[in-house]
Amino acid sequence: MNRKIIKISIIGSGGSGRRSLPVRYVGDVFDGHAFRYFEGEDFLMKQTQVDEQNLFLEIYFYGDLAPYNPYYNFTHEKEMFEQTNIFIIVISILDKNEVFSDIKEFLEKMRTFRKIDLDPTSVVLVANKIDLEYERKLSTQEIQQFANENNILFIEASAKSRKKFLNKFFTKKQKEKPPEPKLPELFPKPTLDLIPSSYQQDLFQMLNDDTFSDVKFLVISNQKQVESIFAHKIILYSRNEVFKDLFDKFSSGLFDSEEFSQKYFLQIEKEEKEEKEKSFEVTINVNYPFMAFYSMIKYIYCGLIDEKVMENQDLVLEILSISDLFRVERLNLIMKKIIQQNQENDNHLIKDHKIQGLFKLEADFLSNSFAKLMRFGTFSDFSIVGCEGNQRESLKVHLAILSQRCDYFKSLSQHEMKEKIKREVVFEDIGMESLLMIVEYIYADRFLPPNIDLAIKENNQNFICKSNRTMLELLILTDYFQIQRLKILVQINLSQTLSHEMIVQALHISKRTNCDFLQKFCYWEMGRNFQKFSKRKDFKKLSQEDKDEVIRLRFPPKEYDEYQKKYGNKK
Repeated sequence: MNRKIIKISIIGSGGSGRRSLPVRYVGDVFDGHAFRYFEGEDFLMKQTQVDEQNLFLEIYFYGDLAPYNPYYNFTHEKEMFEQTNIFIIVISILDKNEVFSDIKEFLEKMRTFRKIDLDPTSVVLVANKIDLEYERKLSTQEIQQFANENNILFIEASAKSRKKFLNKFFTKKQKEKPPEPKLPELFPKPTLDLIPSSYQQDLFQMLNDDTFSDVKFLVISNQKQVESIFAHKIILYSRNEVFKDLFDKFSSGLFDSEEFSQKYFLQIEKEEKEEKEKSFEVTINVNYPFMAFYSMIKYIYCGLIDEKVMENQDLVLEILSISDLFRVERLNLIMKKIIQQNQENDNHLIKDHKIQGLFKLEADFLSNSFAKLMRFGTFSDFSIVGCEGNQRESLKVHLAILSQRCDYFKSLSQHEMKEKIKREVVFEDIGMESLLMIVEYIYADRFLPPNIDLAIKENNQNFICKSNRTMLELLILTDYFQIQRLKILVQINLSQTLSHEMIVQALHISKRTNCDFLQKFCYWEMGRNFQKFSKRKDFKKLSQEDKDEVIRLRFPPKEYDEYQKKYGNKK
């Protein structure tokens, strides 16, 4: 700790208490006989501390202010003026105005010896004996005006009433409380827009794609023209009772061609496929208007009808007849509604809320049908295997649907990869729970994450973290399978449910899977909880780049936290 010596010289008018003040300060004594404390010594010493610095005060007494006074020490005059750090001029409030002339003469002599202008902090005028206020002759205003005119400090004191005048200068200064920093707005939470679903369009694209087609319709119109429609057993089986009954009888060996030919079809041919047991292809000849039959098959596939079809009254009547025969009930109901509106001369068919409601309802039925197909695995031709620990579970799937809805499986089906040859793909260290979620999304366009509302309410961190791990595992799969919409859904779910225990792990995974939104969310969440995260071991292991981004988003900012810690309560 630094040590500093301060030399103080005290000069005073007669009877002002020029000896009593330093004695009271140094020894806290007042007995009216301060003179004896200076016997044999011409100074007193006092040690004090200011702002962690030790100060040693050497207090010298040089006698009367007036030079003609016999107590004035002329011998040490030059030394006093040149070596003193602080001059204290003591007067009494009982003095007369003439004392100001003595002070001015003293100040002039000081300027002569020091040869510089006075520093306002180097001379202090002390008016003593304020305990005798009722006898005062010099007013505070008078003394203050004189001090201002001569550029010196001024205070009033009383040695008798223990007013320790030097404490004003040699006690630790209390720092003024600075204004509180303005708390800025919290950085906005990152957002992510959900892209529209392509589910129904994806299913429609399967129609007439002969890559996995195992049903071929030969449509013979009245003009004897033959047109082809390539379809899939799994779609027709899942979505229509007539075709389900047909394919069930094919599979069981109880098929009677006459039963179906008389009511639905002209001719049915079945061809067994050699590469897989119980696998077959079917060619079906039908005699219906092509656009009407095609529109019904399209509706079975994706639940949609072209606007131009609905505007053609003759075609609507044909679809009504065929949909009634094949028991496509909701399509039949839509056609009836269109006919009713045409009779009422309503030209806004597609905008009718009842028709729109039927289309929306069909989308739900579509999803339910394929979710059921996924669970039962009817006519499956491929397997997805999940291995977690010692458990190995297999899920029966359909490559036609997977390849239409997922680029990974589309690429797999187009190349002679080992997975295609073996008709299975194996995922190590991936549980069946996340695999089921991704397959259900492919089949039914559904994303059903674990419900953790109760766990959040009860603060069940174990369940929340387990759910987060499943979602992060699913995120890795969506990146691997290149399913962008599901990838967005998983990121949004994590931004709403992610436990602080999983944030750092989620950040690492988001960077590996190119999930910019989740990465920004992790930075944002750690930034707004900076005090908590900065103490965690996993946070300290982050790269400097990651830490810098979190610090940039820190809330409250560092200067606000430091202010609250030093001057007030944390908010």
